[in-house]
Amino acid sequence: MPKKKLSKAKQYAKLALVFNKWIRKRDCDGEPGTNCISCQKWYPFEKLHAGHYHHSKSSILRFDPRNVNAQCGFNCNTSRGGNLIEYRINLCKKIGEDQVKEIESIRHQPLKMSPDEIKEEIEHYRELLKELE
Repeated sequence: MPKKKLSKAKQYAKLALVFNKWIRKRDCDGEPGTNCISCQKWYPFEKLHAGHYHHSKSSILRFDPRNVNAQCGFNCNTSRGGNLIEYRINLCKKIGEDQVKEIESIRHQPLKMSPDEIKEEIEHYRELLKELE
């Protein structure tokens, strides 16, 4: 019996799971937690989200590692809507103001990935996760 094809939305959701976990692992850098990109308070891995500087499910930035960083889940990402002023300040320190300006300049470009490209990205981030675990 052939495998049922996933809808594009479900494929993106699958990619988001592995990508977001990789972001949190990347930022923890082998430690049990890290500082939130916005408030700079330390949180354990389980309390971190993969917080987007510019968030839109249809933006090219959805899976751009420069745009997504470990962020405290309840406080900054949820309650404060991303705490974007502090996020930007600390993102500039992390990747440089030129990179942040580039992110800001492409934020309205649409996300266009074929099913094969989505699959490739899922495998790519699975491999990167294996390297970190």
